[in-house]
Amino acid sequence: MRQKEIAAQDKELEDRKAERERRAEERFQAAVTGLGDEREGARIGAAILLRAFLRPRYEQFYTQTFDLAVAHLRLPRTPSLPEDSTVALPLTTLSQALIMVFKDAFLLSRNLEKRDPRSLDATGVLLDHAYLWRVDLKQAFMRLLVLRRDFL
Repeated sequence: MRQKEIAAQDKELEDRKAERERRAEERFQAAVTGLGDEREGARIGAAILLRAFLRPRYEQFYTQTFDLAVAHLRLPRTPSLPEDSTVALPLTTLSQALIMVFKDAFLLSRNLEKRDPRSLDATGVLLDHAYLWRVDLKQAFMRLLVLRRDFL
């Protein structure tokens, strides 16, 4: 009799864990979808929501969050790029939120994975005007980095 109770409790715990994971996946998918929204406010909200997936117990999202931030930081911030490539692009609210996600996600992914940091490829990210003081980007694989008027 006692074994049946224990088995039932174990099953209930497994079901709860599966439900939490399903809800987390849905929230993460909503953030991914929000980043592609036409409205800038929705994209900013989605970028801010991504930071929730950098908390403990969401470790499975660290690398995906990093990859999303990198993908969006590679995109131009304005419809037309300046002719002078030395002119920094403006720091938009969206890019600022994505840079925060990028910095945190890189550190967490690198430390969690204990793997070759080149697998966390940030090639070609646009970090113009990024505030990077005391940011640990050791071993960051960031070829073709665009970083003008930084605040190191």
